[in-house]
Amino acid sequence: MHRLATLIALALSALLLAIACGGDGSTPTPSPTPSPSVGQLSPTSEPTPTPEPAVETLAFIRDGDVWLINADGSDERRLNLSDVQSLSWVSSDELAVVTGAEPPDHLLVDLEGNVRELPFSAGGSWSPNGNRYLVPVDQQTILFNRDGTEVFRLQVGTSSSSGPVALSTVLGVPHGAIWSPDGGKIAYRDASDGSLVIFDLSTGMPANTFPKLRLLDWLSDESIVVASNYTPRNFDALYEARLLDLVSGQSVRVPVLDNSAVFWLSPNREKAVFTAGRAGRPEFGHAISILDFATGEVTPIEGAAISGGTHRIPSSFLAFSPNGTRIYFADDIRNQVTVYSAGIEGQDLVSLGMFPTNSVRFSPDVQHVAYPSPLIRDGIAEDGTLALWVADVDGSGVRELADWSSSGSNFAWQPLP
Repeated sequence: MHRLATLIALALSALLLAIACGGDGSTPTPSPTPSPSVGQLSPTSEPTPTPEPAVETLAFIRDGDVWLINADGSDERRLNLSDVQSLSWVSSDELAVVTGAEPPDHLLVDLEGNVRELPFSAGGSWSPNGNRYLVPVDQQTILFNRDGTEVFRLQVGTSSSSGPVALSTVLGVPHGAIWSPDGGKIAYRDASDGSLVIFDLSTGMPANTFPKLRLLDWLSDESIVVASNYTPRNFDALYEARLLDLVSGQSVRVPVLDNSAVFWLSPNREKAVFTAGRAGRPEFGHAISILDFATGEVTPIEGAAISGGTHRIPSSFLAFSPNGTRIYFADDIRNQVTVYSAGIEGQDLVSLGMFPTNSVRFSPDVQHVAYPSPLIRDGIAEDGTLALWVADVDGSGVRELADWSSSGSNFAWQPLP
């Protein structure tokens, strides 16, 4: 009985609804929805918020102190340090700073100027997340936690025998690229026989040992680019490049990266842009091509050239857009840098802007470049006096950020969070 009463109640409700809508139970004709008038939003529409552009910040040294300034010239401030010798970003909100001499102090400084002295010396390499620090000391390399506690010591090759010196490069090839991308492994050369050792920090034990190989770079946490048959020369080296799988121990040749070819890995590390011999022009420069590691396919960027003004190309002269779809690179001819861009497939090469300098550094989102150039006073360049300049990557919006007439050097873009 209860179920019957429920069904009857539902039927009556449906009938009353039909009468209310159409009187006879027929399907009602829908009324037209009124169109919103100008300046009036439909009740169901939501405005799409416009994202605020990221504020890009530069850190630089002037008059012995660290200064911060936004790319648009706003919010210049100093961190109130003294006798600063060098700086580098550890994370987006903290700098490693070296001050003084004999011996220098190694400091961590946040963006508010709060300072913490580190118990280990400078000259080493921070892990990708900034939590650990690896530094060579005499014949040992010591791994520290961020708080200064010692994790372990390794007996490794010295810097003269190509040990793990983070800033060691040959023509831009990062032979000192110690840390794996996730920071879980380190690579070093064994002091006894020069073997390449991959050390697993999670186990505290060597995971792999490879005789007669040298690390060129990490492709992933499980694969690396290495050099075999390595023969050093005055300014470069001869070797055969190979892609080595750390799990299987198998390797394949990558001949386009032989013999000190400079290469830059894309953000997803699936491709490399590399120097591919002399560019076809009267001025010195390198042609550049793109290597797809998965297929082995090589794509020239037709008409492109890169040069650091000498045989050495700074690693800062090429950058990728954050999403990895475009390449930006600099070409220095007689202290005049031209910035170009091309697609990651080698297409759509365009010239963006020219800059009166021999050194540029791209901002993390590749929308700006910072560079040293002569100081301008009353429209006249002052010989021998530099200033720090920034501009949009297309050469527009040029502005002087810092006067280095007294002293100044060493600038770096704040990394993305």
